[in-house]
Amino acid sequence: MDVYKTLDIGELLRNNSYPGRGIVVGKSSSAAVIAYFIMGRSENSRNRFFSAEGDAV
Repeated sequence: MDVYKTLDIGELLRNNSYPGRGIVVGKSSSAAVIAYFIMGRSENSRNRFFSAEGDAV
């Protein structure tokens, strides 16, 4: 397994009707990025949102 393989997240998500949950980790020459996403199937699940409260999400 190549842990350093570069993938196009836009293409991966565009071609998947239900990606579910995911964690994206990346870096550039000046910053590191970590993102978490969640997609629900039901209307209630799709209406969830994340909110920041102090240092917590």
